[in-house]
Amino acid sequence: MIDMGSAALPTITWNPLELDPEVRKEEHIGARFLLAAALSCYVGTLASDMQKGGAKHVGEITASGEIEKERGINLRTRFTHMEIQVEMPVSEEDQPVFQTVRGSLLNGSLATYSLEEEMDVDYNIEAV
Repeated sequence: MIDMGSAALPTITWNPLELDPEVRKEEHIGARFLLAAALSCYVGTLASDMQKGGAKHVGEITASGEIEKERGINLRTRFTHMEIQVEMPVSEEDQPVFQTVRGSLLNGSLATYSLEEEMDVDYNIEAV
């Protein structure tokens, strides 16, 4: 169990020993946590920047991502690429705010920009 110290997500609990060994081998929980952290920061920044920019309505944001890893020449495995896809409903009147925020976020959020020092991160942000 991880005590997150958060009102929104107080704890994260899992027990990998409850999983069949073959399933456990494919879980890649570290990659899932890293991707979840990146998506949480990215989506939070998008919503906050839309509000700060004066958007009249910030609808439900949908986000997903993928993370890739490779074995380096030293035979250690590292994460090398993250792909982030984000969609949010944007009214016609909020399009200018969205375009400004989108342009900024194509350079990343705090978490994703920090990760860019060690891996490629690609962003796809669309208004629907």
